[in-house]
Amino acid sequence: MRKADSSFSEKTFGYSGFLQFVKAANVKGVVDLSFDDETGSYRVALKS
Repeated sequence: MRKADSSFSEKTFGYSGFLQFVKAANVKGVVDLSFDDETGSYRVALKS
């Protein structure tokens, strides 16, 4: 997100961190969020 828009801040939307922001977007059905055990990181994709 920050690469696409350097002015983006999840704090603007009331979240203390990016993961918290993405988890909320997942709950609202905006994105798909999954954990990749192999890399130990999250994968985020926009819902189509």
